[in-house]
Amino acid sequence: MIGNNAHRHLRTPSWRRGRRLGGSGFLAATMVLVPAQCQPAAPSPAASPATTVVASQSGPPRDTPPTSEPAAATSAPTATGAPAARECVGAPQTPGANLLVDPSFENGAPAGAWIDESTTVGRPIYSISTTHGVVDGTQAKAFTYVGQPDDDGTGKAQFYQAPIRGVSAGQLVRFSICVTAAGTGPASMVRSYAAVGVEAFAPGGGYLSDVATYITAVSSTPTRYAIDYVVPAGTDYLAVYIQSPEVYATSVFDLVFDQASLVVIG
Repeated sequence: MIGNNAHRHLRTPSWRRGRRLGGSGFLAATMVLVPAQCQPAAPSPAASPATTVVASQSGPPRDTPPTSEPAAATSAPTATGAPAARECVGAPQTPGANLLVDPSFENGAPAGAWIDESTTVGRPIYSISTTHGVVDGTQAKAFTYVGQPDDDGTGKAQFYQAPIRGVSAGQLVRFSICVTAAGTGPASMVRSYAAVGVEAFAPGGGYLSDVATYITAVSSTPTRYAIDYVVPAGTDYLAVYIQSPEVYATSVFDLVFDQASLVVIG
C-alpha cells in the first residue's frame, strides 16, 4: 500500500473535454510513436478501432483524491510451458538503467510493484502467459476485462507502478512496453482503447502532470509502444500506468503486456 501517495486514475483525456493540447500553462511533452506509420487521431471507443494513435495530456489536478489502498484484483494463472520469447516489432528496448521493478512481470499478475486500481463494475482478470506475448523472461501479464451491464463509460480498468524515484526535474524519460492482442486482432479491443502513460507527483502525493499514448488497434505480434516525458519541476516521484479508460457494457479489453521499461534518456 502506498497510502496518500497512491496513483490516481487518469483524467478524461484533453480531446474528450474539448480542451486544446499544449499551449500556455501546460507541460510540453515529447512523444514517440511505435509503429511509425500510424498517425495521431482521437480515439473513439464507440467505433471499431482502425489505427494506433498517440496523444498527450497534462493540466490541473484530478477531480478525485488519491487512492489510499488499491482495490483487489482477480489473479488467474493460466498456461504453463516454455516461452516462445521474441523481440517486439517496431523499435528495440531503450538501453539504460530500468527504473521499474519487475518490468517483465515475473512475480505474478498483478503482484508486488504492480498494483490494480480499477473502477469498473466487475473486476479485471489478470493472468499469466508463458507463451503468447512473452518477449522477456518466462512470462507476461495478460489483462482482461469484459464490460458488465452497469458499466457506463465512467469506469476504467487499470494497473500501475508507483512510487518511482531516481529522476530529477528537467530530465527526459521514456516509458515503453510491449503489447500483444490476446485474441485475434480487433476481437481483443471492442469499444475500448488502451492508455499507456507516465505521470509526476509532488511530495505528499500532489498531482503535477502526465502524458499518455493511446492505442486503438493491436496485433497478435508483440509491438512496442513508447512515450517520452520531461520531468516537471517539483517532482518527488513518477508513476507509470496501463489502463482501459471509458469502459462500457459492450466493451472488451484483452491484451498481453511484457518488457516494460522506464529509462532516463536525456
